[in-house]
Amino acid sequence: MSDDKAKDPATLVLLGQEGQTDAEVRAAATIGPAVQAAYTVAKIEKGGDLNALVEALQTQSKRVISGDTGRMEEILITQAHTLDLIFNNLTRRAVANMQEGYVPVAETYLRLALKAQSQSRASIESLAQIKNPPVVYARQAYLANGPQQVNNGVAAPRARENEIPPIKQSGYENELLPNSRASTPTSRVDPTLETVGAINRTTKRRG
Repeated sequence: MSDDKAKDPATLVLLGQEGQTDAEVRAAATIGPAVQAAYTVAKIEKGGDLNALVEALQTQSKRVISGDTGRMEEILITQAHTLDLIFNNLTRRAVANMQEGYVPVAETYLRLALKAQSQSRASIESLAQIKNPPVVYARQAYLANGPQQVNNGVAAPRARENEIPPIKQSGYENELLPNSRASTPTSRVDPTLETVGAINRTTKRRG
């Protein structure tokens, strides 16, 4: 590349990494967001140094990626004000045409005004989300084979040790009352053995 082309502001200087071919360097530049945006800005503004534009856009992108959203907030604020200005200008045009009796023209201006107003509101909402991001609450999911009951935050009552359920004797339901004179057992009683012992002790029914 000659020095004249390198100094030409409309010529983009491509810098590749070691080992890259010219085709790979051109392909990377073609899909590069900063490069494409630089060409668009230069086209709209009818001129500009492409290389300086690419460098400036890449710098701003790196700042946002690192967490600095100041530039994005500035863009949204200025866009909201600009769109609000367009809304008011178009609204005044709509009112003027309405007063002169040009209803179709007034409707066109008013429709464009409301679009600008909607975009202004969208910019403000985007700015609010950047300043105060929404809080996401993740619900805990339990996956198991078959039905399963899960109690969050509520402890299930523990079964009392040495508790003997009522037993059936000779077709009647009788609950054995505890003997206040007997000492409290200190170990777990086998439910099966306790039931057999209770039946053996009650061999005759009282009249």
